[in-house]
Amino acid sequence: MNKSYNFVESKHFTTHSQKWLKWLNYNESIAITFPYLNDRPVRTQQFIEYLQKETNFNPIIFDQNNQIIDEQKDLEVYIQKQQIENKVTVLVVTDADILFLPQNIKLLEYLQIYRTQHITTFTTILAFECNLNNKLTSFHAYDMLFQNHDYYPLYDDEDITTFVNFFAQKWSLNIPVKIHKLIVDSSAGSFWLAKEAVRIFRDSDSFDPLDANFVSRASSIANSLSGEEQTILLHAPKLTKYSQSSDYTHLKKIGLLTTDDECRIASLIEPINSLYNSQHLLHITDNSIFRDKLNISLMLSKHENAILMGLMSKPNTPFTRDEVAALLWPVDTEDHYSAWAIDQAAKRLRDKLVSLGLPPKTIKSIRGVGYEYRN
Repeated sequence: MNKSYNFVESKHFTTHSQKWLKWLNYNESIAITFPYLNDRPVRTQQFIEYLQKETNFNPIIFDQNNQIIDEQKDLEVYIQKQQIENKVTVLVVTDADILFLPQNIKLLEYLQIYRTQHITTFTTILAFECNLNNKLTSFHAYDMLFQNHDYYPLYDDEDITTFVNFFAQKWSLNIPVKIHKLIVDSSAGSFWLAKEAVRIFRDSDSFDPLDANFVSRASSIANSLSGEEQTILLHAPKLTKYSQSSDYTHLKKIGLLTTDDECRIASLIEPINSLYNSQHLLHITDNSIFRDKLNISLMLSKHENAILMGLMSKPNTPFTRDEVAALLWPVDTEDHYSAWAIDQAAKRLRDKLVSLGLPPKTIKSIRGVGYEYRN
């Protein structure tokens, strides 16, 4: 990104960048977590250019793709070559998620060592999109790199309106009030969704949240979420059982969950639902039950397999206990019939499916009737 880029000002960025500058003036390092696929590259570059105007800081953008850092000495040489006398060097990793790749994890250790050894002349800014609590078992191990952790959440509607107006002016567009509001509402705090929506209007003179390009952008965001994060957003707002989880807290902090536990970006729900179904739907192949490529049948007892196979033959259709009994004991059903045995087998089956990540209601109890398989 070159320096001629015309950055969009926002109160959101102003508030957070002032906080980052304050920490740097205390000679402390910064870790920033951004929402998935939003404007991390733009905002980090905007802050870097701001730092370049400050007399005390010399920001260096670190690009792991163009650097070979195999040893501590390599990092030292790399930094020292770019140092400026009487300025504090700030190493900025704009895509810090790569530090958690197996081939790069050593860089965290090297940065920790260098920061400790040069505490008055060197510090770092690491910009992430991942849930750090799921990546770092202990922040203390890298205490010099994670002295300050800031979340840069999705924008409010006021800032999104500013962005929409900026792009409308940039592209000489006259966006009708009704469509302008639809763009702001559909973007739901996402800079890149707002930009995509205005681009769609520019090219077609209309905007529909179901436009293929807009849906594709939302799908990309959905794909960036972890499986647990997808599950949480899909089950919002009924999230009591998730309220203590790290993923729930992360989604709250980046603004994807509202204060009412609703998914902030409604356009994510459909692609998340599609992803969730593709990962959780069961199918029968060669007389075995699979979830994706996992053979579930190998993990179930003979009776559990019989119940699940039978219920799956008529999904979303209740089976009476008599019908379930016929699945368990096709011959001499009445001689073997036991409501207690049926209920215990169904419970064990449900518990095993839940342990494999399937929803509890995959095997649904129908009061006064029996059971059904829900897909």
